[in-house]
Amino acid sequence: MKKYFIIILTIFFASRSFAHEPLYGLGPDVLFKGAFNPHLTFQFDKHRTENEFAFGYGITRNWTGVVETPFVIENGKYDLESIMIKSSYRFYKLDKPGLSYKAAFVSELELPHSNDEDKTLHCALTAGQEALRFYWFTYLGYQYNLTKNSFVNSNQVRYGITFGMRLNKPDYYKPDLVFLIENTGAYHQRSEASGIETTTKNGGNNFEIAPTFILTYKNWALRGGVQFGVFNSGDIEKTEANAKVTIEVHL
Repeated sequence: MKKYFIIILTIFFASRSFAHEPLYGLGPDVLFKGAFNPHLTFQFDKHRTENEFAFGYGITRNWTGVVETPFVIENGKYDLESIMIKSSYRFYKLDKPGLSYKAAFVSELELPHSNDEDKTLHCALTAGQEALRFYWFTYLGYQYNLTKNSFVNSNQVRYGITFGMRLNKPDYYKPDLVFLIENTGAYHQRSEASGIETTTKNGGNNFEIAPTFILTYKNWALRGGVQFGVFNSGDIEKTEANAKVTIEVHL
């Protein structure tokens, strides 16, 4: 009986429409071909609120495209901040009984609504494990500023590692809850003025920790958590505590 239970769960993990990913970091999951993934995200701290409308589409069984439009409420003003175009290509997948390994290449192009803001491109490699009990995800990427201003300080090496655990056995017909601890950080390179590296103190590091959760039921998911800045150096300010909630569905 136990053998058949493991086989069923293996099929469940291999074919289920939902997979688990970090809320603040990056993961290697993609949509199945032809799938739609509309989702709505709310993120807020004591200074501003951001509402993000996003739509994902499974271009192939290993390639997903996503468009995001964040709207920001700050100082009583509601404004479109930017448009994010994301691509996630999964180049590795290995399924075992009750276990799945994945790896993907992710790119994110940010096109700001205002001409005063910088256009950025973020490319990263990400990998992870999903299992009946334990999860882990990791990523390493580089964010490059595409806008040639007279003073540039946005190139970053970004990284993260996440650990998660499911407390109960999964059941497709019952809510499934997974808890995660996300660790994310970035090394901000030294600023440049007209292409020449400046000698003044700038750049630095920041690092954050976020306890998060993923609650799924069939093809619906609710993800949420709180992020805390725990380390900063140089001219980089510590990340302010913020909360984030995402509601999404796979169709």
